[in-house]
Amino acid sequence: MSLTGCTGDESPSSASPKPAMRTAHPVFSQKLDRQLFLAVRETQKAGNASFVQKLTFVSKKGDVQQKMSGELDFAGGRGRTTMTWSFPAGTRGSVRRNVLGTTPGRGYGEPVGRYLVDRQDIHYRGGDAGYWLRYTDADSDSTPGDGPVDHMRGTESPIGGSLLEGVTGSTATAQRAADGGRTYQGEMPLSALWHILPPDLNGLSRETYTSPQLKTLPLTVTVDRSGRVTHARADLTRTIRKDSSFSGFTSVTMDLSLTRYGTSKPAMTPDAPVRLASSSVADIAKIAPGACIDFATGRREGRLVVTVPCASRHDGRVFAQADLTPGKDDTATNERADVACRRARKLVPQSWISDANEPGTYWRWWTKPESGTDSTLVATCYVITRPDADRRR
Repeated sequence: MSLTGCTGDESPSSASPKPAMRTAHPVFSQKLDRQLFLAVRETQKAGNASFVQKLTFVSKKGDVQQKMSGELDFAGGRGRTTMTWSFPAGTRGSVRRNVLGTTPGRGYGEPVGRYLVDRQDIHYRGGDAGYWLRYTDADSDSTPGDGPVDHMRGTESPIGGSLLEGVTGSTATAQRAADGGRTYQGEMPLSALWHILPPDLNGLSRETYTSPQLKTLPLTVTVDRSGRVTHARADLTRTIRKDSSFSGFTSVTMDLSLTRYGTSKPAMTPDAPVRLASSSVADIAKIAPGACIDFATGRREGRLVVTVPCASRHDGRVFAQADLTPGKDDTATNERADVACRRARKLVPQSWISDANEPGTYWRWWTKPESGTDSTLVATCYVITRPDADRRR
């Protein structure tokens, strides 16, 4: 009996396996000139992350540095950060003024500030202040000097001033593998400086931002195997003006590190009382005599102060507002303001001046009238009431 082979449909268990379809990588499989943009998008899709960013001005005498650290909630559009400026001994006053601004009577602004940023509000707490200031969009629209506060709200990152603002518009020119991810060399458009540097950091010339000779800045970006940014570094050295207060610095860099993806939701509840900026921050010339003030508003605008209860710790106390006719020059106007404050000091209640940090010492503040306005001006007379509120030294 012969045996006959039979054929039929193969069962699934005996079929030859088909090759698995490889999923395209959201970043690495795309054209090189789009990969930095897409890496920022993958970074945002992670939901949240911790970050540290350092803006460093290098010189032979030591480094001036701004450090920002905190948490970013990309999904919720919110974040928190602490910003600290540090200076080596002997740093020129012009440099400090450029990065910190000025405040009445103490020379330079607050070097430490904390921020809580969401889509509606920006909360600011300066130095060792016992309260937060709440800024809204309405405050930004109506009050001068709001640039530094608005700058703290970003587009690509919930916290403004992040190097992510520059990475997203940059073009990668080369790449290499790095621990499953990629390290890119690229070019960042000069216009990114408007977004990554605070608006009052005018030591780096705004004129160079549209310079035909300088269109891009060198950038290095590292992403992980998922395509998320873990580190970015921009070299801003070529933006230094030789005639600026930063002319003695040999290099300027910005470094951003992102870690703890998915486990870094920021705590957004203020840990101290909240004051509305709309009712607390005002021009010092509009403060009623006898009222107490703090100097840290977050706005780096010298004439702006915070009104606070005199029963709490405060930086100063206004004891007079004197109307003056300007002198022929600033020196003459200063002399007239000094005479007005000296007279007022003899007439006001002693409780308004008795807690002066330096007994017998008072301060005056006046602003030149704007063109086309009345020729008179207001000289504000006040005392500084805390030793550490005097930042002249």
